[in-house]
Amino acid sequence: LPSMRNNDSGAYQEVGQPPLYYLVAGWVTAPFQPDDLRGLALHNPGFGYQAPGTVNDNKNLMAHTEREAFPWSGAALAIHLARLVSLAFGALTVLAAWGLAREVFPDLSLIPLATAALVALTPQFIFVSSVTSNDSSAAALSTATLWAIARMWRLGATARRAALTGVLVGLASLTKTSTILLGIFAVAAILIPLQNPNPVVILSRAAAALGTTQNLRSRIRDAGILAAVALAVGGWWYARNAILYSDPLGLSVHLNTPWVQPAPIPLTEALSALPMVYRSFWGAFGWGNVEMSPIIYYALAGVLIAALVGWAAGWLKVRRISCDLRLVTCLLWCGAVFASLLRWNQQVAAPHGRLLFPMLGAFAVLLIAGLA
Repeated sequence: LPSMRNNDSGAYQEVGQPPLYYLVAGWVTAPFQPDDLRGLALHNPGFGYQAPGTVNDNKNLMAHTEREAFPWSGAALAIHLARLVSLAFGALTVLAAWGLAREVFPDLSLIPLATAALVALTPQFIFVSSVTSNDSSAAALSTATLWAIARMWRLGATARRAALTGVLVGLASLTKTSTILLGIFAVAAILIPLQNPNPVVILSRAAAALGTTQNLRSRIRDAGILAAVALAVGGWWYARNAILYSDPLGLSVHLNTPWVQPAPIPLTEALSALPMVYRSFWGAFGWGNVEMSPIIYYALAGVLIAALVGWAAGWLKVRRISCDLRLVTCLLWCGAVFASLLRWNQQVAAPHGRLLFPMLGAFAVLLIAGLA
């Protein structure tokens, strides 16, 4: 693994990222020698990133040459294989979104299909899943973990389900540091086994639901299994960083880059970047400087408003909605990822919608459910 103390690897701040995507891509590309990478990675001197929308023919960060033409070899081949790894993680995200929606709405087959379609057809997710990026791996493992958590909410926890969920929590934590919050949701699904309650009475019924002392011991055992497996799978990375660098999350290298704020900015200033976050969540390609037509963003906003209206109507007639802790988990996870992004943008200028993709599956469930 590259060192966080220097830039001998040339990976810059990426050395602080959890390594799962890079390990998989490294294994896939290991038989091929990308010795010509430095000669292939040519910066485009006419890149117009600092003036988005004003330079029509210089949108590429890199200058592309005939060395990238098919049939590929060397670094060009390795990069294409790494992109296929992203694509595989993207496909897993679509499947996991379908599974998550199926757990939340087991009696409504169209909602899982529509949820999977929304994820698969989100333009920015298609883009991220076709480039060399760890964002699709974070989306895949986060959504798969939520699927396992929702399954425990519906069927109850067992030692086997706890161990499987622990594996997924550990793998997710090796994609993005923000995903470690999934462990809290997984433990809650074991310790608070409430099925189909009204969210208003969750707290009042939580203590009673723990049941007998034997039940409580069983749930604590399952929670311990989940935590132990998750730590075994993903905890080594954070322990290594703590031992070597006194920085378990690897944030120091991210906070030593040109786009870091001199001091954390106020929350109101971070909120001012939300329009860019919104556009780049749906589609801002290239280096974030190739956007879609404004009418598309307005149309998508209309879809979001329609979903909110649907949820508002549902709350007025709450019996028509199967609103339980599986949906509450999706909502709280979306809130946690969004809050993490806001906090990050107070420290680093990074208004990138792709950073919200760990919540993409849960967001799609909520959006489709609102429309339904």
